[in-house]
Amino acid sequence: MKEKNVIVENIGDLCTQYMQIFGANTNLMRHIPTLIDGLKPGERRILYALYNDLGSRPNGKMTKSSRITGETVGKYHPHGDIPVYQTLVKMAQSWNNNLVLIDGQGNFGSPKGDPAAASRYTEARISYYAYKCFFEDFDLKLVSTKKNYLGDLEEPEYLPARYPNVLINNTFGIGYGLSTGLPTYNAKEVLELTLKLLEDPEYENVVLIPDSPTGAHIVDEGQFEEISKTGKGKFKMRGEIEVDLDRNELIIRSLPLYVNSNDVKDDIIKLYKDGKLRGITS
Repeated sequence: MKEKNVIVENIGDLCTQYMQIFGANTNLMRHIPTLIDGLKPGERRILYALYNDLGSRPNGKMTKSSRITGETVGKYHPHGDIPVYQTLVKMAQSWNNNLVLIDGQGNFGSPKGDPAAASRYTEARISYYAYKCFFEDFDLKLVSTKKNYLGDLEEPEYLPARYPNVLINNTFGIGYGLSTGLPTYNAKEVLELTLKLLEDPEYENVVLIPDSPTGAHIVDEGQFEEISKTGKGKFKMRGEIEVDLDRNELIIRSLPLYVNSNDVKDDIIKLYKDGKLRGITS
């Protein structure tokens, strides 16, 4: 009797095949943002839930973050509420975005690395920039859609960005075999270049220099022309320190993106205790 539902395959080949399928879906559904709107799926779904399901507007009332998180998880993003809230928090932090996508009220953390308050204590709404960029003329019928994970609602595959948000706000993601890392650029410079390219699509003098929302100095060693052409390269950011001779203090005025002052303080203390740094007192 012929056995049914029996697959005769090399298990190594099957693992490779299935992991490739898994990796592609993981990248598309969680980790890698699109160039169209510069958003990861979690970010897009939070904004869409705010706009479509909660009626959030930049001049409207605030909504409890716990409700926003629940709406997003329950209808569009079947993952834990904690990572969804962490995503929402990052979208509201001015030191992580040149133009915030979420207008937050309450404790959303600090540049020092302090965490945000629990979602039941904070409130949020769509920022003016996010509304103008994605939703002012939004119509679900005019964008590609797909069924949500429950199959009972439509959700946009992307948001129709009026501005190149992918350049204005930093876009980092580590996926399966792929990663993306676009720094923040100055919104005014990005829009001026966009208008120039609309007027002259053959314009070749395209050079953008990153702009950190933390106010750090961007070290220009002549590499940005090559980075703009190839999309690859490295650059340095330096914090700014002010010397107050009257009070005998060093005041940190700015730090590179994703560097928090608590970590810097801890590193300085360790160097001092190890005898590698002199001339300061704890």
